[in-house]
Parts: sequence; structure tokens; C-alpha cells
Amino acid sequence: MAASYRREEIKAGITILVSVVILALGILLVGRGGFETTPKHYRIEFGGVGGLEEGAQVRFGGVKVGRVLRITPPGKDSALVQVLIGVRKDVMVRTGTEAVISTLGLVGEHYIELANPKPGPGEIPQGGLIAAKDQASIAEVLQSVRDVG
Repeated sequence: MAASYRREEIKAGITILVSVVILALGILLVGRGGFETTPKHYRIEFGGVGGLEEGAQVRFGGVKVGRVLRITPPGKDSALVQVLIGVRKDVMVRTGTEAVISTLGLVGEHYIELANPKPGPGEIPQGGLIAAKDQASIAEVLQSVRDVG
């Protein structure tokens, strides 16, 4: 009887251990972006990224399609800020796509919005450059208002 009781304890222990391992793997996969495959990478060169951070959302037509992977400040090779984004593999980024930095709400987090006002016939190759559309800063807008006034 004691041997039977011991066998049941071992079975229960193994079941609990396997369950914990499966749960931990599931949490890791979901936390790292789910079961998706490696995203397609694209580059964007902005004059400034004011408030954009690594990990920020990338949206296409308002739909979340990726994340900002890396932001590299201007250096010897370029006076522009280099932004590397990852976009889901099922999203087709056509030639003519433009990127602009926007905010969620009035003072919400910054993100990159992709838009394609004039879709081209082909797709931008992975690792290719998406055209950036820099927005005017508040100081530039105020200066324009002063100039008009």
C-alpha cells in the first residue's frame, strides 16, 4: 500500500512539473510576440524622432502591424536618424509607402504610421528604405503663424 501511494505521488509530481514547463514556454512565446515568425525589417530615415522610442508601435492604415526595433542617432555617415522597424510577414509594404511619426491621442505615446497614398506596383524589398515624411515641430508652426501675422 505504501508503494502504491508513493507511485501516485511521483505521477502527480511529474504531471505538475510538465504543466509548469508548458506554462512557462507559453508565457515566453506570447511575451516575445506570440507564435509569429521573424518579422520583415525596413529602414526609415527621419530628420528627428522627437519622443519615439524602441518598442513603439508601427501601424499601417491604423492597424498595428509591427514595432520599432532600433533607433540610431545621426552619425558620420548620415545626418538623419535611422529607424529600423519590424513588420509582420503577411503585410505587403508597396513602393510609394510613406512613414510619419504620430501620437496616440493628444499626448499619448509616439508611434510610426505607414500610409500608401499612391501605391506602386511592387513591394519594397526586405531591408529597404521607406520614405519618411517629417512633420513640422510646434516651434516651426508658431514661427509660421508669426510670419503670417
